[in-house]
Amino acid sequence: MQVLAAALALAAAAPPAVRCEALSRAAPGALPLVFLYEGYGAAAEGDADARAFAAALATKAPFDAEPVALYALRGTPAGTCRREVKNSLNPHLSCAPDASGYSGTCRLPRFKLVVLARVSFVSHAAVALPGVPSPVFVSTDGPRDAWTHDAVHELGHAFALRDERASIVARVGSPASEPGPNCAPDAARARARWGDLAASGDAGYFAGCAGHKDWLRPNDATLMGLPRQADAWAAGYGAASVRYLRAALRCCYGGDVERCRAAPELAECAAR
Repeated sequence: MQVLAAALALAAAAPPAVRCEALSRAAPGALPLVFLYEGYGAAAEGDADARAFAAALATKAPFDAEPVALYALRGTPAGTCRREVKNSLNPHLSCAPDASGYSGTCRLPRFKLVVLARVSFVSHAAVALPGVPSPVFVSTDGPRDAWTHDAVHELGHAFALRDERASIVARVGSPASEPGPNCAPDAARARARWGDLAASGDAGYFAGCAGHKDWLRPNDATLMGLPRQADAWAAGYGAASVRYLRAALRCCYGGDVERCRAAPELAECAAR
């Protein structure tokens, strides 16, 4: 009896099995977004915010014309992700190592993990390669128009886009402060990235990018700058980043190997 009681107690203490549920139909070549919720009273509330994020994303090229599939993780233990303030430049969200394992229940070869949390912190995402499931952390504790703009901006980082600003908060040596698809340290490399778009008037060479005042970005104001500003949000990602993102989506998620030649950041997808 004691053994049975101990087994029942252990079973009661164990977290429920985590499962993956599709929130939308997955079209061929779709970008899978896997959502993990923290701080929500009901799964339906998280689902509503996941769909709000997807709706905001769908207003911006290239996501307005490229398929996206939504998945939600069910049964993740409360407290999987927590707000952290120590040893940090800003309040941020930190998740237990199990969090990345939970997303494996979706059995997807490639995806982006999005953590939606009704907790106050600065939304953030590491600059990562397009085919890597590096998480995007979004604080939904605020007006929907504000946090969805932040979320679309942070997803850009998960595809290797840099902040198009001369001043950023980043640790020394962070990839956020290195050159990228929308950020070049000199004119020669900027021309190699988006010179044809600059020649056609769809881009240019504007100073201030990735935390360097003299580095160049392709547009004066886009959502990779200050996404909550009306003009930057209206401008979307900008022509150079849209072209790059479209290639990334079709290479890494659509299986179009020819598109993998569009940028060095896509080599990882071409190799797998």
